[in-house]
Formats: sequence, C-alpha cells, structure tokens
Amino acid sequence: MPAFALVSALESSSIRLASRFGRRALWLAVASALLIVAFVGYLGVQYIHAEGERRGWVDHSHEILTLLETIQRFSSADEATTLAFITTSDKRYLNLQQTNRVTQDVNLKHLIELVVDNPEQSAEARQLSDLILQRQAAMNQMIGIARANGQQAASAYFESPPVRELISTQRETFGQIQKQELVLLGQREQASADAERKAANFAAAGGFMSLVILLLALIDAKRQADLRVEAEREARKSEERFRLLIESVRDYAIIILDQQGHITSWSDGATQITGYHADEILGQHFSCFYQGEDIRADAPAHELRQAMQVGRYETESWRVRKDGTRFWANVITSAMRDDDGKLIGFSKVTRDLSERKRAEDEMMRARDAAEAATIAKSNFLAAMSHELRTPMTGVLGMIDLLRSSPTEQDHELFLETLKSSAKTLMTVLGDILDFSKIEAGRLELEKIDFSVDRLVREVVDLYAGQASVKGLVIQYPSQIDPARVVKGDPTRLRQILSNLVSNAIKFTSSGHIEIRVTGPVDGAAETPEAASISATGRPALKPGRWRFEVKDTGVGFDLDEVTRSYLFDAFTQADLSTTRQFGGTGLGLAICKRLVNAMGGEINAESQLGDGALFWFDLPLEPSTASLGAGPVSSESNPFQPSARSLNILVAEDNPVNQLIVTYMLQQMGHVATCVENGRLAVERVTDGGFDLILMDMQMPEMDGATATRNIRQLPAPYGTLPIIALTADATTRRREEYFDAGLTDFLTKPIDADALRAALDHFAALPPAETVS
Repeated sequence: MPAFALVSALESSSIRLASRFGRRALWLAVASALLIVAFVGYLGVQYIHAEGERRGWVDHSHEILTLLETIQRFSSADEATTLAFITTSDKRYLNLQQTNRVTQDVNLKHLIELVVDNPEQSAEARQLSDLILQRQAAMNQMIGIARANGQQAASAYFESPPVRELISTQRETFGQIQKQELVLLGQREQASADAERKAANFAAAGGFMSLVILLLALIDAKRQADLRVEAEREARKSEERFRLLIESVRDYAIIILDQQGHITSWSDGATQITGYHADEILGQHFSCFYQGEDIRADAPAHELRQAMQVGRYETESWRVRKDGTRFWANVITSAMRDDDGKLIGFSKVTRDLSERKRAEDEMMRARDAAEAATIAKSNFLAAMSHELRTPMTGVLGMIDLLRSSPTEQDHELFLETLKSSAKTLMTVLGDILDFSKIEAGRLELEKIDFSVDRLVREVVDLYAGQASVKGLVIQYPSQIDPARVVKGDPTRLRQILSNLVSNAIKFTSSGHIEIRVTGPVDGAAETPEAASISATGRPALKPGRWRFEVKDTGVGFDLDEVTRSYLFDAFTQADLSTTRQFGGTGLGLAICKRLVNAMGGEINAESQLGDGALFWFDLPLEPSTASLGAGPVSSESNPFQPSARSLNILVAEDNPVNQLIVTYMLQQMGHVATCVENGRLAVERVTDGGFDLILMDMQMPEMDGATATRNIRQLPAPYGTLPIIALTADATTRRREEYFDAGLTDFLTKPIDADALRAALDHFAALPPAETVS
C-alpha cells in the first residue's frame, strides 16, 4: 500500500506541475519521477535478488525432503530383500540388495553435502548414515544366521531388542531431520511469499510510475512485450516438464480428486498399477478401487475426512484392479486448498506394495510354522517322558524290592517283573524311533507265535504295583486258554495294552480297571461273546479277530462327535482341563491308533463324564498250531552255565561299561574275552591269531564296525574267515542289510540279551575248531 500511495502522489503532482508551470515543471516532474523510479527500481532489484535466493533455499528444502524419502524407501527395500531371501533362498534378492545399497551410499553422501550448512542437521545426517550402515550390517548378520541355523533363528534375531531398537532409532533420526527440514521449508516459503508480495508492490509502483514517464514506457514497451512472450514460453515449458515428470513416474499412481472424490486427473503410473486408462476412469468415484467390505465400512469417506481434518492421511490396505485382482497399496491422501484455505480437491499417491506384503506374509507363516514346530517338539518330549517313566517305575521299584532281602520265591518274581519292565522300556524307546515310520507307513511288524493270555497277564503284573499305590485293582477275568497260540506282533500288542492300562490308572482315583479279551471261534461268523458285545452298541466281532477292552471307573469324559474326531490325535486329551490335573499330552492314544491301524485293526472308545471310560480295539491274529507249553513264552534256562567248549573271543567295543558287561557274560559262559576300543585295533589284533570268533560293535571311533569287517574279510585265511557277530543298537532293516553286506556272520542287538548271545555262541562252539576259523 505505501508504494501505491507514492505512485498516486507522484502522478497528481506531475499533472499539477504540468498545468501550473508548463514544460519546465513537467521536465522537473519527469526528472523527479526518474529519480524515484531509479530508487524504487534499485529496491525492487534487491528484493528480486533476495527472492531468487529464497526460492533457491525452498528448492533446496524440497530436494532434501525428496532425498530423505528416497533413503527411507531404499532402507525399507534393504529389509524387504533380506526377508525375501531368507524366506525363498533366491539369490536374486541378494543381488538386488547389493544394487540398492550402492545407490543408498550415493544418496547418503548427497544428503550430508546438502545439509553441510546446518551443523545440527549435518550431525543428524551423519548419525542417520551410521544407523543405516548398522542396519545393513544387521541384515547381513540375519542372512548369516538363517544360513547357519535356519529361518526360526533369523526371525528371533530380527525380533531381538537390539535390532528393533536400531530400527526405531533410525526412524526417529529420520523423523527429526525431516521435521526440521519441514520447519525450514515453511519458514522459507513464508519468506518467499512475503518477498513476492513486496516485489508485486514494487512492480505495481513501477507500472504506475510508467504513466508518469510515458515516453520511457513507450520506448521500453517493445522490450517488455518481448520479455513477456519469453516468460510465457518458459512457463509453458516448465508446465510441460512438470507434466512429463508426473507421467514418467511408473511406480506410483498419482490421482487428483474433486471435493466429492471424483477423479479429475490420472497418471500413467495409475494405469500401470490399476489397469484403468484415463478415458475409462476420469469422472468416476475413487471408491471403485476398494473392496466391497471396505466400501460397506465407509473406508473411502473416512480417508477423505481424515485428509480434510489433518491435511494428510496415510494408510495401507487391499485395493482392487480393473481385472478384479487385489494388490496391497500404500496410499497417501492430501487435501488441496486455495490461498483462502478453501478445499478445492484431493491428491492421492498410491504405491503397489504387493511384493513386500507377500514377503512379510511368507515370513509370518514361516515364523508361525517354526513356533508350531517348537510347541510340537516340547509336547513330544513331555509325552516321551510319560512313556519312559512308566516302565522305569517298575525297574526302580523292583530294584528297591530286591534290596529288601526277599524270599527266594519273591526274588524270582521280582527278577521276572524287572525283566518285563525293562523290555517294556526298550519297547517305548523303540517307539520314539518308530513314530516317524508309523506316520510314513514304513512300520515293520513281526509275525511270531505267542500266547495272548500270557501277554495280557504280563501287562497286568507290570502295572499291578502302580495301581495298588492308588488303591486300585486290575481285574482280568480271563476265559482264554493260556496254551492257545496265535501269530502276530506281541511287542506292538503289549505296547497298545500298556498305554491303555496306564491311561486308565492315571484317570482313575478309586475302584478298578478291568481288562477283557474275547477270541474268535474257528469257522463261526459270530460267536456268543461277539453277539453280547454287539448288544452293547459296539460293532460285532468279525471272524478271525480278537477284541481287547480296557474299562476303568475313573472320571470319564463327554464323548461327542467333536471329541471323537481328535481323541486319538497326537498331543491331545478328550478334555483339555484334565491336562492340568492329570498331566500328559495324549501321545499314547495316538500311538495306539497308528499301531492298531498298521496291524489291520480298529480302535475306539466309549465314555460319559463321571462314569469311567472304555477303550476297545479289534485285531486280526492268525491261529497257530505251535505249542508253547504251560510255562512262560520266554526261556527260563540259565544262560550263564559253562559252555561245552571254551572260545577265545575278540570283543571290539568302545564303551567301557559295555566292555565290562560283555566280558563278564562271556566269562560266566566259560569263554575267554579280549577287548579293543575301535575297529582299527580289531583288524590289527586279528592277525595275532588264536581267536575263534569276533563280537563287533558297529559304531566306534577311528574305524566303525562295518569298515573293520570289510578289512578283515580281505585278510587271508584263517583270519579273513573268522565268524563276526555284530553287537549294535541300530537294528533297522536298512542298517541290517548294510552290515550283512559288509561280511557279518550274525547280528545281535543292544541291550545284550544273554539268551540270544548264548545261543549264538553255542552254535559256533558246537562246530569243530577247524570249521570255526575256515
């Protein structure tokens, strides 16, 4: 306003001077005007020069902010490529990571150069550079951990406090630099706006003064017109460059909306991301990019309201392309206002982050799978503890009873129970190794002769002590002839019954456990016993099948269809609340079901809450004509009687305890034992001569048993033809075949069975000495 007043006063004075003093006064006024114009022009030039500097600082701030966003994007890309490599092991992500890091280094150096004039920002920029380098080092470490220990360890490292704190510190430092630069940008833009208004005043003053100095204005008119044309040309070029810049951005969709949310401007990047062309989408409401549930939740209107209230709103969610496919989008919506603050529309910048989202989802799934595996492992170990402790209770209990100076009759009973418990313990240990075979359908089943009645009685004897501690009685009202022999797998049958009886004892606080066995009648489709069973609601017993039942008077459970569907799953119980009271994870029932299914049978249960439970299973057992006699199936002969012929035996065994056991057994049988610690020594000692037989452990240091056997078989007779009997805990079929291929004569498993060892040695002791070594 002061400039306008000055010009008006100058113009009035000139007119008055011209009319009053004539030509001289007019030239005086012109001279005065020229002086004033010169002074005003000088001030205008200063303001214009200052405005140029201010505009340069504004552009400087914009450049810093743009560079900060680029640095942040490359930092996120570094993390995303790391996670993608860990999830997919695709080395292309590492190549992309290295390329991004080279660009990131250039960006960081440029940032430090741009803020060198601001000491505080310069220090923070250097700190940000150090933090990004530390974060890159952490990502490198994470890749190393994944390669060495797997995704689970890498995920744990990524979620560790130091890494999360490093990322948080980087974000805070980035935010501080950005915030400071935004403040400077606001100040500079305000100063620029003030300068523009002042410059406008000076320009107006010069324009009005040109009326006073008409001659100078006429002379300069042509030049000003030319300058105007050039300025318009430059403005059009600038506008075209800006338009081309927007169109060249292919990774971002840049959209302009009116006040109601209808699309008024559309970029090529938007076409690239959504599939819509400008002529298809202009005029439509931007809600066409949202899913139906988001539209029903009023998400589009919510975004516009937030942008109007705070000026800028950022969100990440699913969006829909033209072809109906979804993409994970980062969307920034900003309100656009005129100089008076009136809303004139919205700008939306959308970025497709589907690849990053996919990598994050894969990482989450990998983490969930790792957590599930950890839980399953913990449950498995807990279940195995339960399965191992049960027979171990019988072992330790019988040892304590043997120390109490029992009678000779009790002494034999305790020894027999101790041996039965140890066999069950070995069976459970075998189950740990067999569980994966059961799942894979590679379970090996025996088909040998045994007495069902005697097997059940062994199980009753095994758990009688454990039941009596709780005041329970195990009833077995057998009607099966003890001499009746069948063909099947007694070890697996004993394991199934043991699991069911153990569970019954665990869930029963008073009363009894009853074991019932029903056998088939040859040639009958349905026996009287089967008919009575069918009347209870259980399926009729099929010909050739045996039914086993374990019934208790315990807590029971509600057996509905849902419970029945997971009753025999691994690590579950029918009522989860019982876990806290009784412990266990239910692995026993899972093993039972898999064993029964593998043997061609069927297993199920009946129960009501508070009324006990009954578990039953049917198995096909072939009848046998063999006779096992009235005594136990296992031999009761003393294996430690002196042998008819003493053998000189070389024992290759690295474990001192096993050496002691084998040496003592051999001495009790009347043989001479010489021990060596590994296969290499065994090969060396064989050539000393004098040995009748070799007992060879398969797993030894320096040289294993299979290699030692091959080396011995390459020796000349009689050394290379010595009988070699394997002693090993690895009794799988595949390993047996490998060991026999190495040249073994016989195969015994650990723990060493004295009867089996005696039988094998007696076979070779019965041969003439010449045959033994030839």
